[in-house]
Amino acid sequence: MITKSESKAFGAKKFQEMDANGDGQLSSEEMKASYKKMMSEKSTKETLINSKFRGISRVTN
Repeated sequence: MITKSESKAFGAKKFQEMDANGDGQLSSEEMKASYKKMMSEKSTKETLINSKFRGISRVTN
């Protein structure tokens, strides 16, 4: 479970990471760069996961 204050802190941290020039605003360029980074990381994670489970079609108990 996550508290409201933890959620706000997480959001603030992500905003700061996205705000490359530190002006307190997100430009379209900063948002695009953040999105590209996020998609690249997601793609990398998916590739790793897919390689681990390649060839497995079913698991039974």
